[in-house]
Amino acid sequence: MLTKTEDPDICYLNHAKDAVLSPRVQKEGVEAIVKPVWEQQPDEAVIKHSIRALFASLIKVLPEEICIVPSTAFAISLAARNILHCTEGKEAKKIVLLQDQMCSAVYPWQWLVRNSGGKFILDVVQPCEKDLTNEIVQQLNDDVAVVCLPPLHWSSGQLIDLDVITETCKKYQIDLVIDGTQAIGILPCHKIIADKDATLMVTCSSQKWLRGPPGISLCYVNPKIYQSWQPLDQHGRSRNLPTNWNAHPGTMDAHNGYPEEFIHDARKLDSGGHFNYSHLIMLRASLEEVCQLDLEQCQEKLKCLLQPLLEWAVKRKGMWIPSAHAGHLIGLRPASTLDVDKMLLVCHNLEFKEKIFISVRNGFFSSVSLSD
Repeated sequence: MLTKTEDPDICYLNHAKDAVLSPRVQKEGVEAIVKPVWEQQPDEAVIKHSIRALFASLIKVLPEEICIVPSTAFAISLAARNILHCTEGKEAKKIVLLQDQMCSAVYPWQWLVRNSGGKFILDVVQPCEKDLTNEIVQQLNDDVAVVCLPPLHWSSGQLIDLDVITETCKKYQIDLVIDGTQAIGILPCHKIIADKDATLMVTCSSQKWLRGPPGISLCYVNPKIYQSWQPLDQHGRSRNLPTNWNAHPGTMDAHNGYPEEFIHDARKLDSGGHFNYSHLIMLRASLEEVCQLDLEQCQEKLKCLLQPLLEWAVKRKGMWIPSAHAGHLIGLRPASTLDVDKMLLVCHNLEFKEKIFISVRNGFFSSVSLSD
């Protein structure tokens, strides 16, 4: 079944870009928006607790190991800045990334390299039409400090065997950071987190396969870094403070300021500010729906639905299809004679003439995504 829309004539194949919100999620969002601020209950902390618990159950970790931030870029910037801070005095190391990886998972490492005084360099794994996992493993060794990967490439849909990657990272003591945005909520957990104790961070934006609104990213962070890592922004909600502490006068010391002790779990790394109330309500509702899915069954069903497209592509001369790909996302690369401008024109014509929505990413017709 294609992603459902209110217009039966629309064929939306771009779920990997932004999810179509379910009727329940839309309803709860609208109800939250029209509530006056004094009726917005439960409070933000209670809703966040529910969100942490739901997301933790989805990826098989503990609620107290989840922090909430505005975006995947924010989450990976948090990792990059703390890794830079925690590696002072150590030898120069490599950061392994994929060619044409989603930019939110690349810019933070570029910043780290630029500000490390030569201590870090990027090592980019080039495209591989057969075994992408093996290509990555070949570049992992004692000279690597960090590898930041998705469970599948965001444009081609090529799967990466994170079991193999995790074992290699353990062998060489490499920090593993996972951008799970194109996988969590639609790919079974064991294909994303092979060993949580050997994984530094897993981050996931809310608006794709979590089927929620944009503007929130949920992150697993390994407990081993709670003591040494610092949040990107300093605020009161990450501190170990008593209830209604700021209602009392004199809580700010004349010389030392406010109490500084952090909460002793992942909430220490939550971003500051208040999240949009309606977005939190919507994300909680969408997570409740996603947690009810049998993701193994979803993948099998989606592979069947994708089969006619693959059979069509095989008959097209010069059309490249990744050999190992997920059931929910695939990228098809046409013959080299079709340039990107022409591909974009094809997408434009499909959208406005046929009401079929897809994307062009890195030379692929991608985000050809199916869901219930």
